[in-house]
Formats: sequence, structure tokens, C-alpha cells
Amino acid sequence: MLYVMPNAGVKPIVRFINHAKRDLDINVYYLNDEPVFKAIRYAVKRGVNVKIMIDGKPYKMSIRKEEQKIIQTKAHFEIDKMFDRKYVFDHAKYMFDNHEALIGTANFDWSAFHRNREYEYTTHNENIINSLKNIFNSDYRRTAFNGYVNRNLVVSPGSTQKLLSVINQPGKIDIETEELGYDRIVLSALARKGSAVRIIVPSTISYYDKKNIRFLEKHGVKVRLMPVKNVYIHAKMIVGAQEAFIGSENFTYTSLNKNREAGIIIYNNNRNSNNYNSVGSGNSGSADTLNRLRDRFNKDWEMAN
Repeated sequence: MLYVMPNAGVKPIVRFINHAKRDLDINVYYLNDEPVFKAIRYAVKRGVNVKIMIDGKPYKMSIRKEEQKIIQTKAHFEIDKMFDRKYVFDHAKYMFDNHEALIGTANFDWSAFHRNREYEYTTHNENIINSLKNIFNSDYRRTAFNGYVNRNLVVSPGSTQKLLSVINQPGKIDIETEELGYDRIVLSALARKGSAVRIIVPSTISYYDKKNIRFLEKHGVKVRLMPVKNVYIHAKMIVGAQEAFIGSENFTYTSLNKNREAGIIIYNNNRNSNNYNSVGSGNSGSADTLNRLRDRFNKDWEMAN
């Protein structure tokens, strides 16, 4: 199931927490939203074993109040020390119980639910849930993770090749991303794809990303800037005819190779289709998800400059 923020608001997150019966594990870069805290407190009261893990030093933010509020929920709580290095973060945004996982682009705060373009995706795939569980437990216990990762998951460190597979799928692709960054492998792949790529970034992008945009535009890539007054592009999303990606990864070397990040690839069930404008329909949940991502991108493209 796909949820689009800010349209969907906080309800999908609260609903997910409210449905947890026995266990609930949450790994999110930043958590500071009262409806979410309320749902967590209620989950703990009804006997759910809730574990929360956050980044200890989010960029230009203090976690003091965040930490106090989490402790007040009486959930089990850890700061992720596995990625506690200079300019390295636990930037993931996912949670899971025994039957369902949610993976997305949103931090759990007011801006994500009311101001930003974000995407959240839920799945009941048992293998995905088990992979996330193993990753979470390794980070929570501060031990190195070297286990199996489900093919649908895009996990950093080491997510470059899977992201490239989405970029290099046949045909057109559309991208919404908060930043481009200086990962030359990714930028080169986008440049090679040229006019088959459309990208929306926020109008507040950095000087360095403006240089990256000029580089891509020279190779035919079409880029538009989304005015912040419309919606802030915090999402990290790619959609084509065959595959879509939703996740926490920015297109930066640190995000792909050093941070803890988590994303998911959604494969079109109609794998024979290379036509971006005819992804498929009917009872194919994955095709419907790709269609919804494409439609949302097209509407955002019209709003952008």
C-alpha cells in the first residue's frame, strides 16, 4: 500500500502503530510528533513490546527534547551508535511488527506529515520483514550486520548498485529527490540516460546541486525546481515502467556508502512492459503503485518551475 504525504498526513503511521499486537520496532532518523508519541504510549500500555532507535546527532538538530519524549512513552529506546561518526548518520525511516513493514522517506515529525512531499510503502512480505528485523537487531545491539538482504530492499551502506538498477531500467524514469549530491557513479548514470530522465528538486537546493543540475541538463536531463510554498520535496523516489524506488537514500556518496539507510524497490508485475505511459492496471498491486507514483509526479511536475 502506498501513502503520499502531505495528503495522507500522520494517519498511516498512527494506524500502523495501533495495529501492532505483540512487537513493534521503529528505526527513524528523527521522531518528534505528538500523535505518533501518543500512539506509541498507547501501544506500550496495551502490552506491545516497542523498541525505538534514532540517530544521535541529526544534522543541525538537537535530540534532547526528542529523547525525553521517547523515554516518556516507556518504550525501549536506543541511540544508534553503529553510525555515530562525523557526517555519518542512521538516516533510515522504517518500522515493522510481526506481520507488516513500513518503509519510506518521511521522518516522523510535523513537517513530514503536513508540509513535505513524502512517500510511505507498506508490505506484508515475510522475507522483507525478516531482513529488516535482522538489520534492526544488529544495529540495536551494536553488532555488525552481514546477513541476507531481501532483493526488494535497498540498504546502505552499499546501496549504489541496486539504485543504479532502478535508474538503468529500460525507458523513461522520473525522480523526486531532496538533493543530488556528488556521487559521480549515480550522476553519470543519469547523464547517460539523458532526455529519458525528469527530476524535481526543491527550489532551495544548494549551490553545489545547482552545478550538478547544469551538468545533467547539458546531457538532456530535464530538471524542475519545486517552490517551497507549494510543497517541500523531501522524498527520494524513482519511478519507471518496470521498477520504482522509495526510500531514505539521497544520491550522495555518504548516503549510499556510509549511512544506515533503507529503501524498497517495487517491481511491476507486468515485467514485459517497457512503456512508461502504460504500466498496467487490473488487480496488479505493484502496477497500481507505479501508476500512482507516476500520476503524483506528473502533477508535481506541473507545479514545479
